[in-house]
Amino acid sequence: MLELKEVLTRDDKPFKLSEREAHRVLAQLRDLSEIIEPHSLITACRDAADNRVLECAVDGRADWIVTGDSDLLDLKTFQGIKIATVADFLSALPH
Repeated sequence: MLELKEVLTRDDKPFKLSEREAHRVLAQLRDLSEIIEPHSLITACRDAADNRVLECAVDGRADWIVTGDSDLLDLKTFQGIKIATVADFLSALPH
């Protein structure tokens, strides 16, 4: 959540939210989310932070990882979990 807040408020990212707007988004995400404390140890990516995402997805039994991270996107799937951009995820949803 801390990393997401940092990304949402950075000037070099497309979101550029104020601290207040980011806080509101994070509060809504917390209400919709289940916080996972991973127990798996995954080393599939060169970036340790990406491995933490995979660990949470596996231990949380996620169906999708929706991301803009190119290292994760290059995997396309991981242990049956689809990895997609927001646009690709939304286009995969039933209309």
